[in-house]
Amino acid sequence: MKRELADGLSIRYAEGSESDALFALAARSGHPVDLPMLEALSIAGRGFVAVRDDTGEFVGVAAVGDIDGMMTVETLAVAPDARRQGVGSALVTTVEEYGRWAYYASVLAVPQDAEATEFMFRRGYLALDEARTPDAVARLGHGRPVVTKRL
Repeated sequence: MKRELADGLSIRYAEGSESDALFALAARSGHPVDLPMLEALSIAGRGFVAVRDDTGEFVGVAAVGDIDGMMTVETLAVAPDARRQGVGSALVTTVEEYGRWAYYASVLAVPQDAEATEFMFRRGYLALDEARTPDAVARLGHGRPVVTKRL
């Protein structure tokens, strides 16, 4: 799978040998490297990377997981110098297409901060009602809002 984007960027599946560079990108972007991210990136076909075609530089990463049959976005990080160029939107679209292909009914995400939450809202995601959120999903949020979108 490879998706060509404007401005010499493309999105493709992440490869296991790239994990160290992708963890560094996530850390540079303010995204903590945690066990769900490590697991998601280690499973073939569950990690996606945005690459500058001319240099091979990684500018974005997304990885998906599964909690009780629900698809989760474990990682969504864009390099600071590549923000507001459509990289994050293209990664979200890729994740959603993967979810449809894999027959998920919806996707869950836990944005890192208020700016990331607004980013997801602009893409049609809604905040889950904390009082009606299943425990497994609430734990995913670690106190942050959980957002979802039907696929």
